[in-house]
Amino acid sequence: MQKTSSMKITTNFLNGEEVEKLMDAMDRPLIFAITATVLHAGLRVSEITNLGIGDVSLDKGTIHIRMSKGKKERVVPINKYLHKVLREYEEIAVPDRSYYFATARSGHVTQQYVDKYLKKYGEKAGINKTVSAHVLRYTFAKHAFAPCDLSL
Repeated sequence: MQKTSSMKITTNFLNGEEVEKLMDAMDRPLIFAITATVLHAGLRVSEITNLGIGDVSLDKGTIHIRMSKGKKERVVPINKYLHKVLREYEEIAVPDRSYYFATARSGHVTQQYVDKYLKKYGEKAGINKTVSAHVLRYTFAKHAFAPCDLSL
């Protein structure tokens, strides 16, 4: 399909108020930690589901992505807020797991699991948009690269 000048590409993302409502609606620490990781580090849902227990270093303040798109590796910094969220998650996380984000039942999470709960919490928060991990990644990008005044 060719793009014509009359075609408009729109991307769905959440504004600050919607993000706050979404986070406030969450009562599952696992989903809260996953959501915070996507919003504050910009990880893809496939990266979230493949994170190994040794890939997150709170001491170094980094997340090592090994299974990235295009089979590339990268290291992502952890900001102060995400550090706090992940520290709290680690205190209640399933013990003896291979994956960083894991349920007690399966020992990991799937993309469908993540999106199911994001949809549920989006509806609970009264957000009239699609809420998915992909939308949260766009939200991260939109806010991370928003124009700012650099004339300080």
